[in-house]
Amino acid sequence: MMNHDMYSSQIENRSYVTEQQTGQKSPTLHSSVYKFRDIENVIQLAHRLPQPFFNSKLFQYHSYYYLVVYFPESRLVRGKDWVESLILEYGERCHVTTHRLEEYGRELITENALATIKAYFKALV
Repeated sequence: MMNHDMYSSQIENRSYVTEQQTGQKSPTLHSSVYKFRDIENVIQLAHRLPQPFFNSKLFQYHSYYYLVVYFPESRLVRGKDWVESLILEYGERCHVTTHRLEEYGRELITENALATIKAYFKALV
């Protein structure tokens, strides 16, 4: 079994108890936003990444699809290595903020977007 240091938000939420209960800080998450020309690229990406994956959200804004991925801060030190490289095969990094997407975009999937897409859509051959 491969350990890619990836966790879905449900797993993270179960394994990290609130700060008041343990006296420890909960992990700090860093978001990265990626833009895709069409939904098929997002579906193909979801089938290429191993599950469970980091928490993610999917938005539609100005005829593009935006994937917001929440990486743990500890992951930033080591870099996103192959994960971001794989994402960039299907989309591109962009500078639209999550706040702008939440305010003006249409939120399509609010939690675990990649796992949800993989469960509901078949990959093109």
